[in-house]
Amino acid sequence: MQKLFKSAVVRNHIKRKMLEAYRLEWREHLIELDAHKLVLMWIYIGKTDLDYRQIHSGMVKAMKELGRIILNFPINKR
Repeated sequence: MQKLFKSAVVRNHIKRKMLEAYRLEWREHLIELDAHKLVLMWIYIGKTDLDYRQIHSGMVKAMKELGRIILNFPINKR
């Protein structure tokens, strides 16, 4: 991200927007995985600084898709 956004202020602003979008949505998309643990890392691959609404809607869409994939994953079926 440093090569795309030279200013640390812009990079930190993007990180704060992503963190806030995740913080507001994670409880709604929490999935019980029994004893399994899941580690996530969100990577911003855009070339421009998007506004918060676009980042938030993308985060919600990604979390819904991730939940769908996890529920269909064979290790989670009983």
